[in-house]
Amino acid sequence: MSNSRIIKHSLITTCLLTTLVGMGACTNGFSTGADKSSTSTGGNGSLGGGGGVIVGPGDGNTSGDIAGLESMDYKAVIPESSQVVDNRFAGMEYVHFDKTSKEVVLTLPMYFAAEFQADLSVSFPQYSDIRVSMVTITDSEGYLLGNALEVRVPIAALIKGVDFVPGKLPNGMNVPGFPTNEAPTTNVSFKIKGKQNMKLYVYLGVNNIGFFVEGDWGGDFFDQVPVSILIPIKNEAKTALRGYFGFLAKSAKSNPGFYIGYKLPPDVSAFLEEQLGIQ
Repeated sequence: MSNSRIIKHSLITTCLLTTLVGMGACTNGFSTGADKSSTSTGGNGSLGGGGGVIVGPGDGNTSGDIAGLESMDYKAVIPESSQVVDNRFAGMEYVHFDKTSKEVVLTLPMYFAAEFQADLSVSFPQYSDIRVSMVTITDSEGYLLGNALEVRVPIAALIKGVDFVPGKLPNGMNVPGFPTNEAPTTNVSFKIKGKQNMKLYVYLGVNNIGFFVEGDWGGDFFDQVPVSILIPIKNEAKTALRGYFGFLAKSAKSNPGFYIGYKLPPDVSAFLEEQLGIQ
């Protein structure tokens, strides 16, 4: 590889690390060493306020409707780092529980996709109860931070599991946080504002959920990023793993994309099952 090519790859990698979250392990595949990365909650969006507020279908922030849930240790937030220039989504809770629809809501910020504003019509033939939408993220003062892909799944499916065929990430790597390294999965292809080859994978096990979105992100920037980045996310006390957040580099089997996942604590699972009357 020529010196210019090496320099170009180094600059691209540095830019991605800096812009995404600025920490985490870089490997040829995903690193899941939770003890190698630190995370923190809180966060002040670069445009003011703290964390992000979801604006869109369902408005995302619904967990407060379930009496008693707020006092439990279930929350998971996008991590913050003082080493980066782009902390606009830091402190945003990316997991919520909707009492009315009885759905768990996962929100994946689209750091490089501010133009991805569209009414999505995404249907999973294998499981029609999965709902997908594009939402807007603002700070607490109403300033626009960006957009996010929101995936809604019945809480009952998260607690009880689903009858999908187990699978790995599209590049063949293990699914982060799932004990067997595989997870029941379903996927669907879609487009956003003319973008081609977009695909959404949803992984759903007992008390474990994640999704990965890959595709044509516009230009070849992501195609040239040579490493994958995975950040373990812990609870506020940093005593328990809550999920993973990261970037998956392009491979011979898949396009580049972003992953986010969440592990539901067993005590919160039992609480939700009782409170929502899940059979």
